[in-house]
Amino acid sequence: MLEVPAPQSTHSRIILTVWSTFTRADDGLPISREACAILLFLVTVRPPSYILPIRLDEIDFRKSIWNVPERDGKPAYRLPLTKLAVALIRQAHSFRQSRDGDFLFPGCFNRQIPMAQTVLSRTFRRAGIAPSSLIRRPAYDLPAAAAWVMMEAGVKSGDVNAIIHRTSQHELLRREKFIREEDWIFERSKIALEAFEEALMSIVGLTYSDPLFRSPRFPQSW
Repeated sequence: MLEVPAPQSTHSRIILTVWSTFTRADDGLPISREACAILLFLVTVRPPSYILPIRLDEIDFRKSIWNVPERDGKPAYRLPLTKLAVALIRQAHSFRQSRDGDFLFPGCFNRQIPMAQTVLSRTFRRAGIAPSSLIRRPAYDLPAAAAWVMMEAGVKSGDVNAIIHRTSQHELLRREKFIREEDWIFERSKIALEAFEEALMSIVGLTYSDPLFRSPRFPQSW
């Protein structure tokens, strides 16, 4: 692991605190399945209500795409997965047991339903980092920190909106009629997420040669 630089902003400190709390000091791997969910929540900038119900068949590893189904009355869409997001999904799968159902993050008692959001809230409390002066509301503070770090890394506001709010620059779309709105949001989201990944890895001292990116392998059925 690289030596972790001292973060300069509050948003960087939030990311460093969360990452260092939920990964092991010796090899940088997530400490639990709950930790994988929290880190994936940060890396994909998706709320727990989207992360926890992930089904195994929603992930296209060949194309590095998460086919997000309709949820909470919102339409289905495609979300690009960065190398770090794929690595975290792979680590989450390594915690699976034979009795687990179709969810990447199954319930603690009933494995046929997704993990409850209260589990993540309890995980934050037990770790002693939320609620705190730095992180009061993880479901709000983590996406907000991600958005600020993106902008600090030079990501355009339109690209940040594409990933955070799934909105598009309609004027641009009118000039480039051959681009569907969904395709535009996908491409701009990919740019934003890749820039965020680079900034995040710099903040936490992570490199692509670290153990997180080397193991374990995906099941052949995926």
